[in-house]
Amino acid sequence: MIIPGNVGIISFMSRAKWFHVLFLVVLCSLVYSNSLKGGFHYDDFHVLNEVNTKLNISNLRFFTWLTFYANALPEKTNAVFYHLTNLFIHLCAGISIYFIVLLIIKDKKSYIPFFVSALFLVHPLATEPVNYITARFTQMAALFSFLALIFFILYVKGRKFVYIALTLTAFFMGVYSKEVGMFYAVAGIFVYSVYFLDWKKHMSGKKVLIISGGSLLFLLFLFLFTGALDRFRNPLLWKYFLIQNRVFALKYLRLMILPVGLSVEHGAMTLAGFKFDAGVLLGLAVNVSAIAYAVVIRNRKKIISFSIIWIYIFHIPYFFLTSGETAVEYRTYPMLFGYVLLMGYCIANYIAGKRRQKIIFTAIVIVFGILTVFRNSQWGDELTLWTKTLKTNPNSRRALNESGKAYLRKGFHDKAIANFSRAIELEPGNYEAWNNRGNAYKGKDLIDQAVSDYSMAIELNPGYYEAYNNR
Repeated sequence: MIIPGNVGIISFMSRAKWFHVLFLVVLCSLVYSNSLKGGFHYDDFHVLNEVNTKLNISNLRFFTWLTFYANALPEKTNAVFYHLTNLFIHLCAGISIYFIVLLIIKDKKSYIPFFVSALFLVHPLATEPVNYITARFTQMAALFSFLALIFFILYVKGRKFVYIALTLTAFFMGVYSKEVGMFYAVAGIFVYSVYFLDWKKHMSGKKVLIISGGSLLFLLFLFLFTGALDRFRNPLLWKYFLIQNRVFALKYLRLMILPVGLSVEHGAMTLAGFKFDAGVLLGLAVNVSAIAYAVVIRNRKKIISFSIIWIYIFHIPYFFLTSGETAVEYRTYPMLFGYVLLMGYCIANYIAGKRRQKIIFTAIVIVFGILTVFRNSQWGDELTLWTKTLKTNPNSRRALNESGKAYLRKGFHDKAIANFSRAIELEPGNYEAWNNRGNAYKGKDLIDQAVSDYSMAIELNPGYYEAYNNR
């Protein structure tokens, strides 16, 4: 039986099977090797344009922008350096998970840390954070939250100042990678503390008060400083909360369990199209039931309860911070740890026979690996990505617009015009689609139609300078 418990630092380091780590490096490199052939997508082009202007210490995403700046030094438009960095961050996150599980699993002979890390590294739901360069903000925030948790656990077990210093350093770097990194780090340490920390032994009530109070004050400062608090005042907040319950239960949990049908655009319910339907009710029922179950079994099945709560607590910001995009795969990145830990623990404890367990683990890793390699190939270039997206969500305005631009870059003007026209039909106020269709008409020397579309784009958005330049 695998149960959580304490291990000394020396024991912890001696338990780390370094050939496991080496195998994880090889596995991740093989599965994601074809991701290095990918290009830039969507917001990645904004990163290229802004990389020199965003490198400011006052920017709360400074460390992530610093990595983009480093990628741009050899050759700014060479996507290989950017993809290699995303892959390296993902590998570091997976290895961090290996050490986290090693620290909370008592069985010294357990292979669970290895398989949980392997499942995280090859899970197809992680393909968007790895292939989508701009998702690095979330990647780095998650990585530093994992590192902060490792150092915090080592501090609790070893009581050495160096570990609390490293915890605070990782926390600081997470905050300066993406604002939500602050929440990730606090959430990870909080969940671990609730489940595994002996408060009477390790911390006095005064220390708990200082730490929790300080964290809350810092959270409040950050919300006020970044203007994030205004998003909580959105009058549509509760509609968004209900939508996120639907998305979480019917989309994210489903993709964790059965990672097929991955897409940049899922066609999820939006605020404009909100309706209190059966999906919203089902989402609420699933989420409330899962959380209640985790609370009930907390003492009897600690790892299972910990895993479920981890999944939910890391989605808290997205339940409330309203966004035009209601379903985004890379938001599941830190939550994925909770799911793979749950999967690994259940297989190890509820499947009889270690040989059978290892066969099941290996089969899942192989299947996930194949699906990941296939999904990587769909991120190969703009045209492949967006045409695949249109197959899963044919009415996606963004996919129509982006695939149209991809067709335009390749000189397929008629296909570009068809996609831009469809985007305009679905959303007549989409000034970018009007401008893009004007570019396609200009490419065919249809100047009158081009000028007409540019004028419409300007009418819809008088400040849209690109249309003025094109006209």
